[in-house]
Amino acid sequence: MWTDERVEALKRLWAEGKTARQIAVELSIKTRSAVLGKAFRVGLVRGHKGNGIKRRPTVKPPAPVAKTPKPKPSPLRELLASLETAPLPIRHDDPPLITRIDDLEPHHCRWIPGEPSDGWCGRQKVDGTSYCEFHARRAFAPPKAAVRAPYDPKPNTAPASLKRLLQTA
Repeated sequence: MWTDERVEALKRLWAEGKTARQIAVELSIKTRSAVLGKAFRVGLVRGHKGNGIKRRPTVKPPAPVAKTPKPKPSPLRELLASLETAPLPIRHDDPPLITRIDDLEPHHCRWIPGEPSDGWCGRQKVDGTSYCEFHARRAFAPPKAAVRAPYDPKPNTAPASLKRLLQTA
């Protein structure tokens, strides 16, 4: 598509200041994007006139400020940190305290103990969560460590199920 003659014509028309669309029409090329792409690859550059708006000079960033003290951890972070050290409080599945959504207040636990039609826990929630302490511990329990099968150094050992399959054949 881009013969040497076309590239020379592109360079000439580009130097004359023609637009990419005009060049595309004159050279019978489908899109102006093809002209712009080739112009870029050939290294043709056209100066940008800009919009006449002068930009403000960039300002150096301010000098670093003395370190501020670390913020107090949120109640949720404190609760999560205590998960590994404190045991889960023992509590039986108490019946829900709130049975209608109209009765829910901002301080009520939003845990649904069973079916949504059963209601909500309704106890005092922990700051930073939607749940009481008991349900927050259930909702934000730390992940259990993954247990991987030990490595078997014996190569080409088929699993027992495959061995049984091969024996019956």
